[in-house]
Amino acid sequence: MHAPFPKMRSRIRSAPVRLGFEKSIWICAPPAAVFAHLSEPRNFVGLQPLLVELRETRRGSDPEGRPTRRFETVEKLRLAGIVPFRNRIEGLLTLVSDDEAIEVEVWSRPRLVLRSHYRFSPEAGGTRVAERVTIDCPGLLARLVRRQAERAHDRLLAALKERLERIGGEGALRG
Repeated sequence: MHAPFPKMRSRIRSAPVRLGFEKSIWICAPPAAVFAHLSEPRNFVGLQPLLVELRETRRGSDPEGRPTRRFETVEKLRLAGIVPFRNRIEGLLTLVSDDEAIEVEVWSRPRLVLRSHYRFSPEAGGTRVAERVTIDCPGLLARLVRRQAERAHDRLLAALKERLERIGGEGALRG
């Protein structure tokens, strides 16, 4: 799939590769509260460690009638671990099914597409959050992208657990 944002073009030309990984965490909060919290893009600020800005740009629905939220974000990265770089990202969050699943798809330079599918299942009085991530990116960047993405998603899930358990699952919505 090509990014729906024509501005998102890159000069890096290497064969694309598809990467994938899965993560899971148990959270002491009901599935409806975890779903509600992640259904609002603004709540990803402070969860995703590289994210420094987020602006929701539109709400709508997809061809299947599922609610969607479009957003723009900025990640703060360091190239070669030294040079600060602000990476602009465009995204789409889709509420796949009430209280059960959310999909997030983001597009970034250079020709990077990351898709996260979150599933929320009741377990032991709380919620099992299972995340499946696929990433399409230029092959030259695959190792770096995978390492950064896995680390960021480990921290995202740990921060989500800490946030929801600290403030109580029902009171987890910001705003």
